[in-house]
Amino acid sequence: MRIIVGLSFWGFALGTIQGQAILQRLGGIRTGFAIASDTVDFKVVDQALIQRAVREQQIGMQPAWDGVASYGYGLGYRSLHLEFIAADDILTRRISTTKMEPRSYYGLSLYDEADNILANIELQLSAIQILEVFYEQQRSLLYSINLRSVPVLLLDRATKIKLVRMVITKK
Repeated sequence: MRIIVGLSFWGFALGTIQGQAILQRLGGIRTGFAIASDTVDFKVVDQALIQRAVREQQIGMQPAWDGVASYGYGLGYRSLHLEFIAADDILTRRISTTKMEPRSYYGLSLYDEADNILANIELQLSAIQILEVFYEQQRSLLYSINLRSVPVLLLDRATKIKLVRMVITKK
């Protein structure tokens, strides 16, 4: 069987691949995590772990003693990403309190097969990319989660992942 793919990313053209899935050819692996958001179990139709290149940059201006100074930086690194397709949205939990500064983040929790919690990890909002796709002729969401701050040893023991978007506001 011959698969011809015309994908191009970061200047790397992917041509003909014979007898091997693109995911496997790029070093990715299929996974079987149960995925939920708060108390809602996602109906995941496909999922995989793959290493991706990530680019971050910041450009800005700030006051300086002699006027306004501009700054900028950029960095690149590789990290594991969990990608999965589901029709469900990540639920948002809102907390109004006087004890914490306002902020938003994703909470990611890992559980083992006995449903014991392995870790609670805060992810920046930029750590999860969400794309609307049409998978098997149905509207679905493709999630790509940057696992840079998730310990691989805990991920290896995990069988379930829970995600929730946290929004903390001042009372």
